Amino acid sequence: MTESQVRNNLRRLDNKAEIWSDEHGLSWLTFTPGVEITGDDAAQLLEMAKITATDEEYFRVIIDLRTSPVITDEARKFAASGAATGYISSFAILVSDLPMRLVGNFFIRFHKPNQPTRVFEDAHQAVKWSLEQRVHK
Repeated sequence: MTESQVRNNLRRLDNKAEIWSDEHGLSWLTFTPGVEITGDDAAQLLEMAKITATDEEYFRVIIDLRTSPVITDEARKFAASGAATGYISSFAILVSDLPMRLVGNFFIRFHKPNQPTRVFEDAHQAVKWSLEQRVHK
């Protein structure tokens, strides 16, 4: 498995982010380099993710942070809140370096998302782990 180039149901949030589903039914969320994502943006992205998901009741999301977006505390709290619980069954956070890995792990430990969440530097491993996660709770 390699990083997906298939972009089914592509949706864009202004010039900030894109979300789509790949051939495995995983939802990918990518960001414009250096963009700031607010709580309102996170809520809009969840609504967009519902559209990009396959027919599954719950879906798995790969959040690609390799472009170093600025995720506000409000957005992190929203992502970890119960708002996504009824839709998202897991988060794989894809990072490019150790500082971003530390930020991702801090998010997991401090905000304690309701879904299984792991940080990866390798897209292949993020996809593999995501596919192993249960789609339904």
